[in-house]
Amino acid sequence: MVADVAVVGGGTGGAVAAIASARSGARTLVIEALPGLGGIGTLGGIHGYYFGVPGGLQDEIDRRVLELQPLLGGREQIAGFHPWAKLFVLDEMLHEAGGQVLGGTAVAALQCDSGLIRSALCAGPAGVGRIEATVWIDGTADGNLAHLAGASSAKGRMADGMLHTYTQSSGRCRLDQRDPVRPRACIEMVNFDSGFVDPTDPLDLARARRVGVLQYRGAAREAWGRPTYIAPAIGLREGRQITTDHCIGLEDLIERRKSADAIALHGSHLDAHANDLHNEDDRLMFWLWGCRQWGRHHTVVEIPFGALLPTGLGNCVIASRCLGVSHEAHFSLRMQRDMQRIGEAAGIAAALAVGHGGRLRAVPIAQLQARLAAGGAFQLPEDAVPALFGAQSPGRAFQDEVSIPVSDAELAEVAADLAAEEAAYDARLRDAGYDRGRHVGMAMWRLFRAGPPAVRHILPYLEQGAVPSWRAAVVLAALGRPEAIPRLRAALRDREDGFDGEPPDRRPEIQRWHLVHNWAAAAALLRLCGDASVFGDIAALAGDADLPFDVAVAAVRTVARICQRARPDAAGRAAALAALSAIQARFPGPVLLPPCRQASQAPAAVIAALPEARRRTIEDHAWQLTIALAEAHRALGLEAPPEFVALAVDPRAHVRRAWACNAPRQAAACRG
Repeated sequence: MVADVAVVGGGTGGAVAAIASARSGARTLVIEALPGLGGIGTLGGIHGYYFGVPGGLQDEIDRRVLELQPLLGGREQIAGFHPWAKLFVLDEMLHEAGGQVLGGTAVAALQCDSGLIRSALCAGPAGVGRIEATVWIDGTADGNLAHLAGASSAKGRMADGMLHTYTQSSGRCRLDQRDPVRPRACIEMVNFDSGFVDPTDPLDLARARRVGVLQYRGAAREAWGRPTYIAPAIGLREGRQITTDHCIGLEDLIERRKSADAIALHGSHLDAHANDLHNEDDRLMFWLWGCRQWGRHHTVVEIPFGALLPTGLGNCVIASRCLGVSHEAHFSLRMQRDMQRIGEAAGIAAALAVGHGGRLRAVPIAQLQARLAAGGAFQLPEDAVPALFGAQSPGRAFQDEVSIPVSDAELAEVAADLAAEEAAYDARLRDAGYDRGRHVGMAMWRLFRAGPPAVRHILPYLEQGAVPSWRAAVVLAALGRPEAIPRLRAALRDREDGFDGEPPDRRPEIQRWHLVHNWAAAAALLRLCGDASVFGDIAALAGDADLPFDVAVAAVRTVARICQRARPDAAGRAAALAALSAIQARFPGPVLLPPCRQASQAPAAVIAALPEARRRTIEDHAWQLTIALAEAHRALGLEAPPEFVALAVDPRAHVRRAWACNAPRQAAACRG
């Protein structure tokens, strides 16, 4: 078969890309292995939007879903959109535009020449066949097309290669009693962190599906709350991130950067499906634990066209979550509206590229932007208009750019916010018309980004009360300054809570999962600025009968980082080994925890607080401590603990990947 544009993967972004391409006049063919279009929002069962920006082609899709939905159940009976209604609408719109779908078909191999994909060998119900196309769109989510074509990629975080959690979604009945006179039955999705999986490993995908489905064994048998269906596909949040002309990073999102080649708007927050933030990038840990910004700051960015163009490939464009974005930024930039927006841009760009011999970089960016703007793709959401099928990012968030202070006057003004009372501060700024991008946590970030010139403006706040001194120490730690050490050590020794007036247990449950007490954050922050003087404090942690597992791992990573920066003398080495041995002895066996947890709680307390349905997500996380200990031993020139070797044959692919990330470094250290 021959097409102008071939879309490999008709998921959330791929389906929209195919419709946009076909409507633009290109002969469009979709190659899809699953039995329908729409990906996570349809077959994945996540039938609602979590933030994002409406506009463009996706608005038409949503309107048509709303029109069709009454045939399957009134809007008041469905939380979000009906997944099958959306599946039908996508299929209908593609058919109307003249596009075609090869169902049950997967790409097995590619023929490439001089950075161009020429054809694909596909396997499907009719057998094996070859597809030729001028332009190719990667809608596979995990970048399978670009990967087969030779594009480079990254996968997971630096420390251990871990990816975001997956979910095995389902539906359930709920009795909506907001109107006591006329209570209504409602179908809603069930979306929780089921566990971890490597989506590029087919055996691990099968394991994750099996584990996810079995978590529903023993679920409620009564009419209300029982599963009505289990989604046909597991919900994958992260896989490969293809190397592209432009990679969107954490700073881009927090500082709300604009781009000359923008093709879409993104708005959300850093929805980290990770609670072990001590294992994440230093900046992400500082932002979410130090500045306490989970869910409080709207991350905004103009998505550049370059983030959709795989480096080294001339006729391939991305329309899925494998776009050029760092692991840290991917926590935010992965939502369904994001994928639908880049899908429309990829589809129009692909159709335009047909006239340029398939070369996407030859498409005039102004022409692409004009086409997108004409369809309303750049229109900011109106805050007064209710969002359809879920929350949306406020339009005002796109108007407040985040500047980095430079002059002494600016630095002094921002540093003064370290002493602000946060609740009143937020209220004052909201009253002034600002969104929550201008808050104490943002002031801390701006000081950090200002770098060394900010230090002399921060230091005086170390001598003020508990709150200003803590904030000052957090920023100084992020800057690697030793002046932060005494304040952080005091928080660690005194088990400082840090939630006066707003303890974690008074916040929404989902926020509590991503916050920690000051003393727990200190255990991780000390890795940025600490020295051998902290080893005794870390050893003392092991005497805590309720020591949280995540704090223990954070403390071991702190020992490792300090030893990596400067080999300690004999006394420091002995103190480091004593601290490591004490913590290792504190957790001698399996450490059973769910993937989503409050990191300041001991394992027993975490499990005790779990609802019955989530207890089936518990698995052994002891391997994380083993990996951290291996890092620390390597920093001291020692071999890894014997338990480290066993991780190479763990039945879980994410554990094996963590071992593989660390084993070469361990071997190199031993050779050294």
